[in-house]
Amino acid sequence: MFALKNRPQDMGLAPDGDHGTALKGSLSTEPSGFTVKEALRSMAFHLTCLIMALFNLVLGGLTMHAIALFRSYGLEEANLMWSLTLGASVLGRVIFGYLADRGSKKFLIGVSWFMHILAFGSLMLASADARTAWGFVLFYGLAFGAFVTLLPLFVGERFGVEHFSKLIGLVGLFQIIGLAAGSILLGRIFDATASYESAVSLLAVVSILSLAVTAFIGKPRRQPVTSPAV
Repeated sequence: MFALKNRPQDMGLAPDGDHGTALKGSLSTEPSGFTVKEALRSMAFHLTCLIMALFNLVLGGLTMHAIALFRSYGLEEANLMWSLTLGASVLGRVIFGYLADRGSKKFLIGVSWFMHILAFGSLMLASADARTAWGFVLFYGLAFGAFVTLLPLFVGERFGVEHFSKLIGLVGLFQIIGLAAGSILLGRIFDATASYESAVSLLAVVSILSLAVTAFIGKPRRQPVTSPAV
């Protein structure tokens, strides 16, 4: 017979690498993680959901329109560029997963947004020099891999792991909204202008906005629950 525990804290222990009075922490009466209701009362959670929606607005638009966006380079090269972008995302996951264990996850998410800005800046310069479009492949690929790796870690770090599954599921609803909105929005822009230039400029603005929003995400605080007067 084996008895399995879900967390080291259940046995008064700490995860490998953690130091301090784990037993004391395990016996503390302080809540170990935000509930869904507590998270929804936190501005930090709302802003986290917002950057998830904005990231997927960009991703949804590019997923549906990337080949058409690069079609001026030829269909074969357009497919190659998007394939290499997805390949670079694997490298982004590895690099930023490693860095996340050693630095601020919020800062690294900010870095990923800065790389978004560099990526769309590269595309905007491509009209003068087509070679700069390859900057998009590198920067967006790394940024894509970085964000999808960092955001769940950021949610767990800021809101705890006690209700992590519910919280990340709630954040995931904004992923769906962003994906749908992005694909439709870029399509509408192309239909109206017969070009993706305005769409690329919009995605650059979205990335700048997302960087600013990320900078404003502070540590969440539990709002005191007021009991009704008798």
